[in-house]
Amino acid sequence: MFETPSIREKRPEGVSLLSDIRNALKEDHTLIGVGGIDASNTKQVIRHGAKGVAVISAISAALDPAEATREIVQAANDAYNK
Repeated sequence: MFETPSIREKRPEGVSLLSDIRNALKEDHTLIGVGGIDASNTKQVIRHGAKGVAVISAISAALDPAEATREIVQAANDAYNK
């Protein structure tokens, strides 16, 4: 989705890819946003069609991994409840 040190060999596609895939699918499939996901973009990813997000660096590189996790979960909950 976004630039990340975890996935260097792939150019980020952005959230428009999620919308395109969601619109192209004939059935309901679970899409997960992967790549550069953090608390600042979780809502955007979910609002463009992801059912969830996969996170590595935003938690593993955080000074406070527990707080980073809480912020991502809160962002996801906010997106689901809008």
